Amino acid sequence: MDRQLVAYHKAEGEVVSRNDPEGRPSVYDRLPLLRGQRWVSIGRLDVDNAGLLLFTNDSELANRLMHPSTGVEREYAVRIVGILAADHRGALLAGVMLEDGLSKFNAITDAGVQNGSHWYRCSLLEGKFREVRRLWESQGYAVERVVRIRFGSYAMPATLRQGDSLDLDDDEIGRLELLCSLPAKKHTGLYGRARRMSDRQDRVDTPRDDADDGGAPRHGDADGNRAEQRPRSRGGYLRGRR
Repeated sequence: MDRQLVAYHKAEGEVVSRNDPEGRPSVYDRLPLLRGQRWVSIGRLDVDNAGLLLFTNDSELANRLMHPSTGVEREYAVRIVGILAADHRGALLAGVMLEDGLSKFNAITDAGVQNGSHWYRCSLLEGKFREVRRLWESQGYAVERVVRIRFGSYAMPATLRQGDSLDLDDDEIGRLELLCSLPAKKHTGLYGRARRMSDRQDRVDTPRDDADDGGAPRHGDADGNRAEQRPRSRGGYLRGRR
C-alpha cells in the first residue's frame, strides 16, 4: 500500500466525523474517493474553526503525527477584538493554567488589521479541545475566527479554497514522515509517482455516487458553486505566510 496524504481546507460549520447526530455537513463528504481504504484524519478541528486538515490512508503515520511525544507544531491565524497587550503576550508565551493543564503558545506574530479586528498568527505543540480559543479567552480577548494554516512542515497553500482538497507530493510526504521518524513506504521514485498518479486519476474518473463517504461535489456547495472568498487585502490570515 502506497502512503497517501491529502490536504483539505475546512470551513466553519463542518464536522470532522462520519456520523453526526445533528446532521451537520462532514468533511468526509468532500474528500476524494479512496478505493478499498479509509481516510484517517491527522488531528481534528472544532466545528467553529476552519483551515488545514490532513488526511492519510496510513493510520500509523496519523498516530505518530498526532502523538504529543512527536512535538509537531500547529500554526493558527486568529482574529480577535482588540490589540494584544505586552503583558498578555508574555503570559501566553510563558504558559497559562487552563482547566486541563498548562498551555502556551510557542510564538505569536502580528498579522495585521482587517475590518477593525486584529489578526495574529500563533503556534503550539498540542491540540487540546478548543485550546487556541481558550488561551486567548483566558486573557480576556473575544475570538472571532480561528484558522489552522500549518501542520508540522506543511503550510496550507493560499490557492486551496474552502471545501477543496489536494494531494501532497512525494517531497511533502517525506518531510512529514521525517518529523515522526517514520520510514518511507516502498514504491518511491518514478514507479511510486506513476502509481500515485494512476490512483488519483481513478479517483477523478470514478463517479462520486460510488463513494462510501457521500456524493457531494468536491468543489463548492451542493450546486457546484465555489465557496465565497473573503477579501484579505489588509491583514488577514494569509499575510506573512511562508
